[in-house]
Amino acid sequence: MKKGLGHQEIPVAQQRMALTYTKILEGDILTVCYNSTMTTSSASVKHILLIALITLWLSASLFGLWWFQQNQLRPFVADTDPIETMQISAINTALSTILQRLPTSKNVQQIILLHLWNPDCVCNALSQRHLDSLLSHFSKQELRAIALAPASITTEQIDDFQRLNGQRMELLVLKPEDEPPLSASPGLALYKVEHGNAYQLSYYGAYGFGALCTLSEDSLFINMVNDMKQGSYGPFINVAGSGCFCPWPKTFAQLP
Repeated sequence: MKKGLGHQEIPVAQQRMALTYTKILEGDILTVCYNSTMTTSSASVKHILLIALITLWLSASLFGLWWFQQNQLRPFVADTDPIETMQISAINTALSTILQRLPTSKNVQQIILLHLWNPDCVCNALSQRHLDSLLSHFSKQELRAIALAPASITTEQIDDFQRLNGQRMELLVLKPEDEPPLSASPGLALYKVEHGNAYQLSYYGAYGFGALCTLSEDSLFINMVNDMKQGSYGPFINVAGSGCFCPWPKTFAQLP
């Protein structure tokens, strides 16, 4: 008697193939599940590491900002500085006397930028943008740029200055016996020179204030120099503020 189609037996060989295929299929499923688990676990580890690195970076940045504020942010004129550091007449008298040492310029009228430069100050880079803007805007004949350095400057630092600045900036080194009432650097003084030896102070103070010692407008000093070229300006002293400044080396600290 023949069996119905609904009860047809599957040959043994086909059964084995089905079992083998099922095992292989199950193995594939297990493998896929295993790999998926490993991928998820690896992604979680990378995610945790990324969060840890970001947290470490933020912590280091905050610590660096705190250190910077504790060690570099200070008033341009500190409470312990002599009163002369805020008196424009005393500053003008001292700087004018020092400028008398310069060779007489051929220009009858000329503007002098006296850049207060302490080579050991880490804040120099923050004022460089304003200085570069001035130097690029005016020719050497229009604006005579002079860096005033403390007597403690080394020969190596002088060589580096001349190598980096070439002929665009002159270097005027203070003598050990000089005692100008300078409080901090970086800073600048702008002088208008008439008839070769008459120095008229127009501006003295900082390039800017704040953590980065910047100004909202780079054109401030450019406009100031243009005004000085057209006529008199100032005198204006700008020392009431805090920023990245280094105390100006004192004479007694330079002498052995």
